[in-house]
Amino acid sequence: AGSRRMRFATTFILLFSSLSLVDPRFQECITERMHNSLVRNMTCFIELHANTYKESLKDFAPKKPEDDSVCNVHMCNATSHHLKQENPIQYKGHLEFFGQQGQQRTEIDTIEGCLEGPEFLRKYVYKHKPVLMKGCANAISATNLWSDEYFLSRKDMREWMPIVETQKTIHRNDRGPHIFNMTFQEFISRYTTDPFYVINGVSPDFLRKDVNLPPPLRCSRTLKQMDDVHLWFSSGGTESSQHFDTHDNLLTMISGSKQVLLTDPIHSLGLYMDYHDKYGLSPINVRHIDLSVYPKVQSLPIIEVNITKGDMLYIPTHWWHQVNSFKNDTRNIALSIGWNGFFRVGEVDERFGYLKEGLPVIRGIPNSDAIFGLELIEWSKSI
Repeated sequence: AGSRRMRFATTFILLFSSLSLVDPRFQECITERMHNSLVRNMTCFIELHANTYKESLKDFAPKKPEDDSVCNVHMCNATSHHLKQENPIQYKGHLEFFGQQGQQRTEIDTIEGCLEGPEFLRKYVYKHKPVLMKGCANAISATNLWSDEYFLSRKDMREWMPIVETQKTIHRNDRGPHIFNMTFQEFISRYTTDPFYVINGVSPDFLRKDVNLPPPLRCSRTLKQMDDVHLWFSSGGTESSQHFDTHDNLLTMISGSKQVLLTDPIHSLGLYMDYHDKYGLSPINVRHIDLSVYPKVQSLPIIEVNITKGDMLYIPTHWWHQVNSFKNDTRNIALSIGWNGFFRVGEVDERFGYLKEGLPVIRGIPNSDAIFGLELIEWSKSI
């Protein structure tokens, strides 16, 4: 996150060639030196921008609860259940699961089968737009063989010790507790009766060779940006925090089903990340939305997507998502295929416009980064 902001700050400074193009608030960060050349104090520039950004957040600050109780990602001791009875419209879904607060639902583009690489990039990656590809996961090689019996029969899996979580719901900043000394085959023999959840990179060769690159990513540009493939394996009943990733992701269902609630990063202020202590994570408790503290959550547009075996969901970088699997799933396996997305230089975006040729397009970067991107775009128009 820090390096991302530094890149934006560097780009911002390089945009200006004279004092007349700089907003007056930032003139104090620019001084003269010999031969009339300009010295730009980057530290001053970044700090001043951070302060002006905080000033713009006043309307998006969490509300102070009527007592000392609150539900957030760290704790939940809220006792204000009476608010929903006293004002059922304002507090619709108060202390209920995320998505039950009357948020507007929007549709996701749905494709039967797989998109090929060029079309996928042109229509969705470049536009920073989610898409559901029904049945596309069937193109991933031998993953259709991944039964419990198959895993138990493989001799090369007897020594692998993946990271096993002992809690399947996340209502805090960090994951865990973890078990680091359980073999994969022991996990297979116990996951249906114990609250175990494997979240691990598909790093062993014996698993990786079962996974082919799906057609949407079979493109030289994408291959150069590949990050990693992660395995998510449980008996269902999992809940994630409200968060975003800093890479593009294809969430791929191998077995079972998941519910994914997506929120466009242009609505990031309504998820209060600037008032939390961890980048990429909202402070809200997804199981108990405290509308007395976080009222903006109620007005967030949401894309609700249900994915089942064989489906593949594209989640663009920085899109907020909250992911659930269901307790009646006896077996829930998914892969997340990640890569570092990129944007076409100079392409027009209907929400954020574009920068002058030769600079990267800024789309969907949340919160302070998004505001920074918008300012870059506005000021660059005068160059």
